[in-house]
Amino acid sequence: MAVPNPPAVVAKVSIETASGTQPSLDKLAAAE
Repeated sequence: MAVPNPPAVVAKVSIETASGTQPSLDKLAAAE
């Protein structure tokens, strides 16, 4: 992404990606 993410957000997305769900990623993509 163009905007650097805080470590907490990166960790959250990593956990969601590992679990097979990416709601935060979808929201970030929609926000950009």
